[in-house]
Amino acid sequence: MNDATLEARMTPITEQRNPATSNFDQLSIGDAIRTLRHVEGEILYGCDGTTGLISVAEEISALADRVVDDIRGGRINRLCLSGSGTSGRLCYIASVLCQQIFGTDVVQYNINGGQSAFVRSRVGIEDSFTKGSEEIERLSEAECSSALIAISCGLSAPYVAGQLGAAVERLRGPVVAMGFNPRYMARREVRARDHVSFSQTLDTCSAYPHFSVLDPVVGPEAIAGSVRLKAGSGTLITLFTLAACVHRKLKGETFDSRHYVRQLLSDAVEAIDLFYEWNSEVMEEILSHSIASVQEGSPVHLMSDSAYGLLLVADCAECPPTFGARYDEFIGYCPISAFDLGCDAHIDRSVGDPIPVRDGYVTNFNASVDGGFRLKFGQSTSLWSDIKHSDRLHIDLSNTARSPRSCKNIAARMASTKSHEYREFFNFVQMKAFLNAVSTVTFSLTGKVYKNVMVDLRISNAKLFDRSVSIVSELCGRSMSEAHTAILQSMYRSRDIGEFIDRPILEHVHTASQLERVIPLAIALINNPDLSIETALSRIGSSHSLGALDASVGRANA
Repeated sequence: MNDATLEARMTPITEQRNPATSNFDQLSIGDAIRTLRHVEGEILYGCDGTTGLISVAEEISALADRVVDDIRGGRINRLCLSGSGTSGRLCYIASVLCQQIFGTDVVQYNINGGQSAFVRSRVGIEDSFTKGSEEIERLSEAECSSALIAISCGLSAPYVAGQLGAAVERLRGPVVAMGFNPRYMARREVRARDHVSFSQTLDTCSAYPHFSVLDPVVGPEAIAGSVRLKAGSGTLITLFTLAACVHRKLKGETFDSRHYVRQLLSDAVEAIDLFYEWNSEVMEEILSHSIASVQEGSPVHLMSDSAYGLLLVADCAECPPTFGARYDEFIGYCPISAFDLGCDAHIDRSVGDPIPVRDGYVTNFNASVDGGFRLKFGQSTSLWSDIKHSDRLHIDLSNTARSPRSCKNIAARMASTKSHEYREFFNFVQMKAFLNAVSTVTFSLTGKVYKNVMVDLRISNAKLFDRSVSIVSELCGRSMSEAHTAILQSMYRSRDIGEFIDRPILEHVHTASQLERVIPLAIALINNPDLSIETALSRIGSSHSLGALDASVGRANA
């Protein structure tokens, strides 16, 4: 077995590079959209030996039956969805969707870091095993009994591992670990003395009869490690399918749940494909404006007067950690009324920073934290009117949208997908695919992605620290040890890292989270051993792309 094959087998599938997108950063807008459509199509059946969502249809059906039996038997009274970062945001959205469509609060959420973590990525919160345990203790002490689905797309987050370990002992209902790697790829490393590895946690939990693992493997992402794409859509589809099955059974309907689950999974993935088929041309137009906006330094604004706003804010909140984007490059606005649908009396809403609110809209951009807000409010009667007169591109998903560069046409076409009782859910899945495409293609074609690798990500947790080391190692053809040294030199802005090298990884993460261009600087340093930190930084400057970095300080290996 050669080194490349061995490395591929050792690298979790969620971190691997998808061969279909090997030159993604060099594609035209149209080809990038077509490539994303192809990769999204892998959600149901997987690719290159992976099995996709359809492989867990029977497990979803069996879990739904068990949840229904426990609710009817009085052992539990709700299903709690929990996660951190991307997974936590999707839990929140799934909870709101279920309340909106089913008219019931049986499905609730827990997002690590509180509601403020929905609108702003927070440093290191997924790395606390102890906090995960404490959340479950608080949940079990509340006047409720829950089933729990705890989600970590890579089967890696210590916070989720902590939840699982406590949940099997404290909760009465089913406890499920959900991720998009095979179970044997669960993280084995231990990051702190009070932690237990994710792999060990799964082994321990397996001794409890009410524990199970749900691990659909949908294959590598279009952008390596960007689990907000296929895994994110797969999470939303899986959670809603489970909730729909539970809801119908609690209403007393009799049906073949296995067939129903398979059909709903298939319909949801088909809806994504139809969306791409019907809207490629208008997506190209919107993306041309979006790319020009980023290149000009003008914000892209996305707004809705409905629960679509949740998707807008969630996607915008993902851009800084994923691409190293500024907080004001993609700004989403969600009505407070939609945001508050996810409110859960058993979850502490005061946790974390205050939620930025402007003119009745929750937003991911906090002027007091991120600097002066570039819009001049008060010039007209509404926030949105000010935005329309201020910047190049605004994407309006409101029911009253009239802008020629809005998504009104897209929304209308989504509504005609097919006559289905859950058409509203399909529209959400389609809108998620659209938003993912807008941000992913925009930043990939403006230099934040090299081939299909996130070369300018913001290191905000241990997983992203490890990913940054792997990226430098792969692109530069150097050992992991050499890449680790280069990342530390970049983080601490010093060639001499003797006093820093033995610090705990979570200290490294805290330091790196305050900095920009960590990976580009590390690449410059490892490719140019005689280059000083100061010279490398001056050459990198405010360059938006790795391409410019290549020309000035040496090219990384492909």
